[in-house]
Order: sequence, then structure tokens, then C-alpha cells
Amino acid sequence: MARQVASIIDTLIISQVLSVAGIKFNELYAKMDMTGLNLLFIKIADHLLVLLMPVVLITFFYADEIAALFFKRGHMMQSSLDTIAFCLKYLILLLPFTMLNSMCTRIFSSTQLIRQGLLYSIAAHVIFLVLTIVLINWLQLTGYLYSMIAGFTVLMFLFYRLFKIKLHQIDFGRILVFGGKQVIINLAVALPVFFLLKKLTDIN
Repeated sequence: MARQVASIIDTLIISQVLSVAGIKFNELYAKMDMTGLNLLFIKIADHLLVLLMPVVLITFFYADEIAALFFKRGHMMQSSLDTIAFCLKYLILLLPFTMLNSMCTRIFSSTQLIRQGLLYSIAAHVIFLVLTIVLINWLQLTGYLYSMIAGFTVLMFLFYRLFKIKLHQIDFGRILVFGGKQVIINLAVALPVFFLLKKLTDIN
């Protein structure tokens, strides 16, 4: 249930944008316009990150209220609602990672690097599987959520290396830096607002 809520933005916006972007990526690479491909890749990633970061932080801070809004009906127990909210907090953090993963997949497809991208993805998923086994045995559900975040972080690092080696014309590092800046900026705005509202309302 938490995954369904966390994937709403991906389904409604990200998938639609990237479907169109994938066509443009193909056109630019067919013309060997790597400068244009780099600029379009950065532009789309930047705009999506600017859009996603506030959504991610709002959902993270108000996961309890969002879970109650979607699922507090019928005879759902409070413990189940708390579990959904807890999962939602961490699953929403994956949204920027899944967006970048989808963008990279389309770039690799357009530039005929599907095999290399797949190999790097398999390596990241093997690491994710090992982390999942270890962390679930140690931290149960929390361990699974941590392993997903760690797995996507490793995948982003591996994709960064692949861009450096095979597609140095595309500045993937620039996108990662921009994403980090967006996290800092949005946290600087969101934290004071969250604590102020916490004092003025009954939000926990």
C-alpha cells in the first residue's frame, strides 16, 4: 500500500515525461549531437529534481497524515496504519533515485549501451540482495528499507562510473551535485516550517 502511494508521482508525471524524453534522446544520438543530448539530459533531470524534492520531504515529514488520508477507513488497525506510514517515509526517499535510474536506462538505450548498463545494474542488485539478507536479519522491516536506499545509492555510483568511462560527454556528476544541493535547500526551508507547524498544531 505504501509503495502505491509513493509511486503516484512516478506514474502520473515522471513516466510520462521520460517517455517523450526517450524519443528525443534517440533523435539527438542519431545525429551524434552529444552536446544537445547532454543539455537535454541535464535540463530534464534538473526540472524533475526541483519538482520531486519538495514532494519527497513533505511526504517524509507528514507520512502519518498522508497514510491516514489514504487508508484510515473501514476496520484497519492503527498498528497497520503506522506500518504503512513508516514504509512510506522511506519508500518516498527512493523517488529521486528511481527517476534518475529511469533516465539513465533511456540514455543507455539511446546510446546503445544497454549491455553495459544492464551489467552495472545486475552488480548493484547483487549488492542490494546481500544487504537485504544481512539487514533484514538484523533490523527486520527497517533493514529492508535501508537496503533499498543503499542499493540505489550504489547503483547511482556505478552509473556515474559508466558515464565517466563510456559517455563522458554527458555530465551525470553535475546532476548528482544539483540533486544534493536541492536536498540541502529544501531541508533548510522544510525543517523550520515543520517544527513551527508542529508547535502550532497537533501534528506529531
